[in-house]
Amino acid sequence: MLGDRQVLVALYNATGGENWKNSGKWLSSAPIGEWHGVTVDAGGRVTNLRLHQNQLSGEIPPELGSLANLNGLYLQDNALGGKIPPELGNLANLRELRLGNNRLSGQIPPELGSLANLTLLLLDNNHLSGEIPPELGSLAKLNGLFLQDNALSGEIPPQLGNLTNLTFLYVHNNRLSGEIPPELGSLASLYWLRLHWNQLRGEIPAELGMLAHLEELWLGDNSLSGEIPPELGNLTNLRELRLSRNQLSGAIPAELAQLANLERLWLHNNRLSGELPPNLVSLAKLTDLRVHGNLLSGEIPGSPVPVRVAPAVTAPQSSRLPLAVALQEAFGGLAFNQPVEIGVYPVGPAGSTGPGAFVAEREGRVLLVHPDGNEAVELLDITDRVSLAASEEGLLSVALDPRFEQNGHLWLYYSVQSAPRRTRLSRFSADLADLRRVQSDSEFVVMEFEKEFANHNGGSIRFGPDGMLYLGLGDGSADRNSQNLGTLLGSIIRIDVRESSEASPYAVPSDNPFVDVPGARPEIWAYGFRNPWRMAFDPATGVLWAADVGRADLEEIDHVVAGGNYGWNRLEGTRCHSPPAGCDRTGTIPPVVEYGHHLGCSITGGLVYRGKAIPALVGHYLFSDFCRGQLWALPPDGGDVVQIAASPRAVSSFGTDADGEVYVVTFAGAVLRIVHP
Repeated sequence: MLGDRQVLVALYNATGGENWKNSGKWLSSAPIGEWHGVTVDAGGRVTNLRLHQNQLSGEIPPELGSLANLNGLYLQDNALGGKIPPELGNLANLRELRLGNNRLSGQIPPELGSLANLTLLLLDNNHLSGEIPPELGSLAKLNGLFLQDNALSGEIPPQLGNLTNLTFLYVHNNRLSGEIPPELGSLASLYWLRLHWNQLRGEIPAELGMLAHLEELWLGDNSLSGEIPPELGNLTNLRELRLSRNQLSGAIPAELAQLANLERLWLHNNRLSGELPPNLVSLAKLTDLRVHGNLLSGEIPGSPVPVRVAPAVTAPQSSRLPLAVALQEAFGGLAFNQPVEIGVYPVGPAGSTGPGAFVAEREGRVLLVHPDGNEAVELLDITDRVSLAASEEGLLSVALDPRFEQNGHLWLYYSVQSAPRRTRLSRFSADLADLRRVQSDSEFVVMEFEKEFANHNGGSIRFGPDGMLYLGLGDGSADRNSQNLGTLLGSIIRIDVRESSEASPYAVPSDNPFVDVPGARPEIWAYGFRNPWRMAFDPATGVLWAADVGRADLEEIDHVVAGGNYGWNRLEGTRCHSPPAGCDRTGTIPPVVEYGHHLGCSITGGLVYRGKAIPALVGHYLFSDFCRGQLWALPPDGGDVVQIAASPRAVSSFGTDADGEVYVVTFAGAVLRIVHP
């Protein structure tokens, strides 16, 4: 058995001491009790190890399983990778195990079910896969179980119903399937239950109505069916009930009107029918009621906004769409880890002929694939500097320089891991002798954008027909930014990076619209955006399309022109937002398309189809919604938007191959190719 000091030295060496914050004392001659982040008892035995919120990398050493007296292990908010050592199951005295917000992979060790004294288990926001071990149902003292934001699959173990002291159960944003175990109704101490953003099916168990202390029940974005159990009306402490975007049917139970503490009720985008219970609308604390996208009759407050198509200004010739297109798995069915971008690459993996494609993953990897193969090789890895701390952070966009084969420049936009909170536009360089090699140490930082909040980062690098670099920036979740020309947030910028150097990272084109406007940032090309998620130039017309994610009601698509003001936060789409009525629309440009949240919740911008495989589709702008997955097409003459396919949920991006054929990137991992049916 290793001594405690030996274990800590092994931990230091395994992860690389130079990466540890305040690591100067780690190998000093100071007594162990004075080492940073370490608490010891009177006998010099380690009881707590607090190394969270640093920049630790490497793997968690299995030697930590020898710290027999450890009560708390705090390694969250770092960049640790590899698997969770099963040896941690030896820590019989452990009360808190916090490993969230790292890059851990592999399965959750069933040995953790031996930690009889554990009260808190945080494994959230990693890359964990496989099933939830039923052995976790043995953790009788557990108060909080946090497994969200991973890639866990399989069913929810019914054994979790044994955790009668549990107050928080978070397993959302995974790939869990099967039915919700009725045994969860035995969790008598539960306050918050979040199972949303999975693939759960079947009916909502009536037994959940036994959770007398429950304050939040989130089951949205699954495939649940059947009727809403009237027993949920027994949850008198419930403040939030979210059942949206499922396949629920039948009437809304009148018993829900008994929920006197209910503040938020989301039932939208289901198949509910009948009338809205009148007493439900009159609940005193209810401030957010969403029932659109159902089959309800009678008077419904806040009726949904239909799709609106404004006159388009693209190619004048119209065409008739086929009834549908097909979506075919690309690259031999390869599954990627939260892919966010795809684009043409001049070469494929070694041994392939003709151009390939790059696929960028949110964690910070760029992979090289070939349309005819099923192999992915790594082009670039910057996972050591990409922040994944929030759901909208990560590697957000990748673009090849227009002169890539001459200069080897690859452009990336990503969330930076180190403080202060910011996003970064950087240039990397490929080896011109072998374009399959891009060095991570070749980074040249061109611009950084400090932000108050972690979300609304925007995220599209696109080179225009003029050779300029265009970058879409979100408002940083601060509404005031979008109408302020003194900040770049909430705008699309246009810069000249053809002669980037240390002395002059970029130049401002002289024809940018705000170059001579006092107090305005000259880099701005257009403004008034909330969170532009995906832009594209039409290669035939040069029109720049951008999709802007809405807030409460509307998603929109815009034609971006120099100096354009697209309205946020005065307007959301064509509706007044601030103030909610009588807002000033002067000088704003309305969207080409807008749709309400009865059809989705977060638009994913696409591109104009200019391929050859589907002639009837040429000139149509293709786009989707992250929440619902419909594939929509807007005709070139500005006719009605039509749905041409239903893809898996969470479409994160669109791209093309060298022939102009379109690929659909899904956040769950698959890349799909649009083909003739």
